[in-house]
Amino acid sequence: MSLRFTVGEWIFEASHFPEFEGKIFKGRKVKVFGRPYLGVVDIIISNNEVHVEGLLMRVVERFTRDDFKAIKEAVRIIGFNDVNYERYKSNKRVKKSLIK
Repeated sequence: MSLRFTVGEWIFEASHFPEFEGKIFKGRKVKVFGRPYLGVVDIIISNNEVHVEGLLMRVVERFTRDDFKAIKEAVRIIGFNDVNYERYKSNKRVKKSLIK
């Protein structure tokens, strides 16, 4: 089972994996479908929580406010408002949540 939708310049595709008891969403930033990606993001739904597990942008591409809004909108489309992510600050892992 697969679901595909577009938000801004991002194309999101979801796959259901019963063995993980969740879903994995792959987001790819592309100007034109079929062209090389400018960025990728992995969004994992596990235990009824959304986690951003990976966000990579090409060297020439910056992560913009519009990219952030597109990812948040994609999370809303799939029925969630909360997004959890972790980042490193001063060599320490910091867990954060975006609540809207």
